[in-house]
Amino acid sequence: MKNIPILTHGTYGTHILKNPAGTFSFFGDVPKSCDKCYETYEDALTAFEIFFKSQDLDWQRTYAGDLRTDVFVNFFG
Repeated sequence: MKNIPILTHGTYGTHILKNPAGTFSFFGDVPKSCDKCYETYEDALTAFEIFFKSQDLDWQRTYAGDLRTDVFVNFFG
């Protein structure tokens, strides 16, 4: 799913990209709590899931449809 945002909202959406050093970080509309480097893609995705599920239910309902399908299934499947 290269270059497809995990959440499509805002100007760029929210992406997890591999850095030249081999770590992963967020690009685009980045939640403040996720603004760091992660050892693996899965670690970054877990951080985003924690952020997403910590939001109030109205916010989650608003943006759940904007999650990439595989991310939605991973979070709620």
